[in-house]
Amino acid sequence: MPGFNFKQYTGNTGVLTLHGDLTAQRAEELREAFLMSIDQSDHLIINMDKVSMIDDFCLQQIKVVRNISKRLNKRITVGRLGRNRQAEILSEDFPDQVG
Repeated sequence: MPGFNFKQYTGNTGVLTLHGDLTAQRAEELREAFLMSIDQSDHLIINMDKVSMIDDFCLQQIKVVRNISKRLNKRITVGRLGRNRQAEILSEDFPDQVG
C-alpha cells in the first residue's frame, strides 16, 4: 500500500507507519490499512512520525479504528515515534499503552 508500511513483530504486535499527507482523498487507502493492521495484530502501533499533515477526516478515521480495537479487545498506541521510541515500545520492559 503506497503511503503505508505495516510490519509484524513477535508477540502479535504490529506497527503501521503512515507517510505523507493524510487527507480525505486517501481515506479508502487509510481505512484498508487500518483494517488489515488491526486484523493482524493484538497490539497495533500507529506510527505517525513520517506524516506531514493530517486533516479532520483522517483524524476521525483514527478514532474509528481505536473504537474498533476496543470492541475487539485489542490494544492500540498512536504517536510520532522515532526509531528509538519505537524500539522502546517494542521492548518487553515497556508498560502497556492503551489508547
